[in-house]
Amino acid sequence: EQAGLFYLLIANAVVPLARRAYRALFIPEEIARHTCLDLYHHALHYRKTYGAWGIRPRILFWLQNHRFAELFRLGRMQYKLQPFRNQAVVYRNAAGETLALACPGQRFNPEGFLQDGASTFRDEECWESDLHDDSDVVAGHPIDPRGFALRRAVRLPKREWRKVLDEGDTVLEMHIPEGGRMTPEASRSSMRWAAEFFDRYFPNDPFKAFGCWSWIFNTQFEALLPADSNMINFMRQLYLLPSRSNGNAGLYFIFGEDRIDPASAPRDTSIRRAMLAQL
Repeated sequence: EQAGLFYLLIANAVVPLARRAYRALFIPEEIARHTCLDLYHHALHYRKTYGAWGIRPRILFWLQNHRFAELFRLGRMQYKLQPFRNQAVVYRNAAGETLALACPGQRFNPEGFLQDGASTFRDEECWESDLHDDSDVVAGHPIDPRGFALRRAVRLPKREWRKVLDEGDTVLEMHIPEGGRMTPEASRSSMRWAAEFFDRYFPNDPFKAFGCWSWIFNTQFEALLPADSNMINFMRQLYLLPSRSNGNAGLYFIFGEDRIDPASAPRDTSIRRAMLAQL
């Protein structure tokens, strides 16, 4: 019953190594300490689930980000430099309009979400994306900012549209840790701080966009959570892209386990009730 405590002791040994790594990059002590609070939140999450102090073994892998000073908590959010890997190319015109096109060879279901083995749609109902880029025009299947691909292709004249984000480009990957309300003001403040921070401490690694891969951006929550929910308000400010997932996405962060029984799982918070209603 105290197995989790063993892994917590291992995780604690990461902290002095992490502090040394942050110090070598001249990162302020306050930011390093705030980032390492991750360990406390994971231990608290474990205690709420099992009634004892500890962490899950899986957290040790995540703590490699701290060990090598690759993750930074700046206000409400955490950030790290990563290559863009969401199978999309993003264009922008002189008027500031932004449009993402799906990379070629992706299979979408009739709703515009990525087809997977759990889909209820037949193969013949699904379609495959295409993308053509010539000297004058780029043609492909657009992605609606609400997160689904459109089957009707578009043609973008290159004299009006320029590519601003491609697969493999460096983005500032954002992670959403536990602890604190995710208000729109807190989120925007954190992102502004992150832009200034990385420009200062990593000037040789310019990033082209913010990116975030998270279960919280499931648009099904719009029908399940209050309209003024911080999570919903934040989601509506972003350009959502289709992403592969499985039926367990988010369960660990909400319930402490990857698999649950919906009939007996606790319903003491709005997000738990929303997830159980969807399941």
